[in-house]
Amino acid sequence: MSVRALALIALLAGPSIASARVVSVENPKLSITFDLNERGISLTSIRNSSNNVEHISQPSSLFELSADGTILQSSTGLIVDGSSNADRGAKLAIQAHARHLPLKVELEVSMPGPDAIAILKLTITNTGQTKMSLRSVFPNITGIVTAGPATQRMGMVPAEIGSVVPLENTAPPLPLAPARNPPAGMRFDPQLGMPGAMNSMEVASVYDTSGGGIFFADVDGDLDNDISPIEFNLSAYAVSGYLITELAPGETKSLSRLAIGTHDTGDWHAAIDYYTSQHRPRWRFPATPAWLRDQGAIYGYSGGGAGGIYLMYPGQDLKRRIDSFRELPRLLDEAKRFGTNVVYIWDYWDGGTEQAARPYANKGDYIPRTDLGGIPAFVEGIQAIHQQGGKIVVYVEAFIILNTSQIGQEKGRLWGGRDSAGEFWAQYRNNYSMPSFYKPWQDYLVKVCEKLVRDYGVDGIFLDSWAWRMNLAMKTEEEGILHTPKEYNQGVLTVADRVRSAIQAIKPDAVVIGETTAGPIARHWDGGLSADFAWMAAINQQKILGSPVRYGAPEVNFMSNGRNLNELNQIFAAGHSLALCDAQLPWAAYIKPLVHIRQEYKDALIYGKQAYQPATGDKDVAAYYYEGSKNRLITAVNTSAQRHYTGSLTLPAAEAGSTWQDLLTEEVYKSKDGKLTLKIPPDGLRVLQRK
Repeated sequence: MSVRALALIALLAGPSIASARVVSVENPKLSITFDLNERGISLTSIRNSSNNVEHISQPSSLFELSADGTILQSSTGLIVDGSSNADRGAKLAIQAHARHLPLKVELEVSMPGPDAIAILKLTITNTGQTKMSLRSVFPNITGIVTAGPATQRMGMVPAEIGSVVPLENTAPPLPLAPARNPPAGMRFDPQLGMPGAMNSMEVASVYDTSGGGIFFADVDGDLDNDISPIEFNLSAYAVSGYLITELAPGETKSLSRLAIGTHDTGDWHAAIDYYTSQHRPRWRFPATPAWLRDQGAIYGYSGGGAGGIYLMYPGQDLKRRIDSFRELPRLLDEAKRFGTNVVYIWDYWDGGTEQAARPYANKGDYIPRTDLGGIPAFVEGIQAIHQQGGKIVVYVEAFIILNTSQIGQEKGRLWGGRDSAGEFWAQYRNNYSMPSFYKPWQDYLVKVCEKLVRDYGVDGIFLDSWAWRMNLAMKTEEEGILHTPKEYNQGVLTVADRVRSAIQAIKPDAVVIGETTAGPIARHWDGGLSADFAWMAAINQQKILGSPVRYGAPEVNFMSNGRNLNELNQIFAAGHSLALCDAQLPWAAYIKPLVHIRQEYKDALIYGKQAYQPATGDKDVAAYYYEGSKNRLITAVNTSAQRHYTGSLTLPAAEAGSTWQDLLTEEVYKSKDGKLTLKIPPDGLRVLQRK
């Protein structure tokens, strides 16, 4: 029975639902249907009219609003005041108000073109007498389905490098604890009520390989232009898009618009194509110096506190590796064993009152360690690295300072970030969490970084924690003004800009990198680490099957690794640079050729287009096709540690009869009938160049 027929029966059933109205917005390719009644706005259908696939299994709320401890769903917490259709059903306007919050709500839905894409605009008015911090979850849609069985459904939210996963293995975030099978997208923070970091791109897709899918995308979000984006999570249960905004009494605000689209292709590329079509015109990426971007790898002396994937490796005190800063070239020698000349160090500063413990804990002052020779030895060691053709990047923690550091004792209580009640944000014990937006703190960070470049000669700054700490509402005792999550996020970008401008005024090819480079910060610095195989491993379900960010935004400079060679191969195959350390020195003979391949074929692997992913016919095998100005390459990786792969990559007609050589083994393969047949051992990698 149709939705409209059910609505007619409801209308005849009695006065309690006499106000019910079923309305649709449609064009020849897409139809979206709503049920409007005295309880609110329910979403009842998203239908791909081209192939007659329904993408909602049951009526669902469309969005959620919450403020002052009150939570309402669009399907149960609103009273619809009116609605109207226009443009022959291609536009819909709905007016409503909240039952238990002083809010007026307007929803506009339109299909502005012939494609299977609808644009939804949600406008909120604070009709109360006090300022309101409003949290929206838009969309907040449950019961999303595709044409194929649930076991074949895939989900995609590009958190960092990966996040393309089987959807049946995901669950929604829990309010008090991490989900056992977390959703795709950045980790949900219950304390914030939204993710604690921002995705590489704010778009979510559900699809199955038998053909067809649905996607949800932020349209307007742009922190550089004062618009907070919708931040997505996706699970087998629901797609959720989080946003927090402030409303003064009587103020009206429109949230970033939401796009809902359907497609007939059995992958996620249509979703990224739409997202980038809306956002790329506003993107401006910095010109990353070639000495960093073209190296294809950086080298850190050990694991531990260096951020991202380095937290998965055993850490050690720098003094256990060298007796003096004058021996820094020893670390460059180790880097060269991997084929890179970029050295990254941390734990290089004095411990202050924490000297009895590891000096690394004394974050805030960054005075070169006296037990390694102090400033004179530090300068000489850096000069020696330069004389041997190397570059050095050093760590600065941008988010916390130790309570007992010099700056902590002088300014911590005045500058330390506090919540709305005036209590310190205490993400790390015995440390102040610092306010990104606060100019005195920004000024201090800039001076620290300037000194490291000007006085000591370093080539780059690594800002730890920086883009992993987003969406915080903070104030300081000295200023006393509570800043919104948007203002905090914009402060993160401003610090990256200020540090980069300041150090490049001293050394024009100096760089700024950090943790993570997901989200808008990728357009404000020169790259950063990812945690895809660190604390994001569960979200990726322990493997990388695709890299939407490499496909849609090749300018983003991720550097990462895994806990073993299999995971390293996955990072490399997906098109990203490597973050290496001494834990991989036993594998240097294997890794060095990969780094050299990335350098030699940088036109394709670093700067080129990841044109598509050749189908492999195996859920454990991922392949990628790269087009450069001179070269064409295919990488193919077997993510299984047990199974051999013997199969064929599906190539387009333009590659008929093409010949390919594996740059690792020198084996030659020739395509036949649109197929390229090859074998890949467990954990194995193929890097094929078109001859």
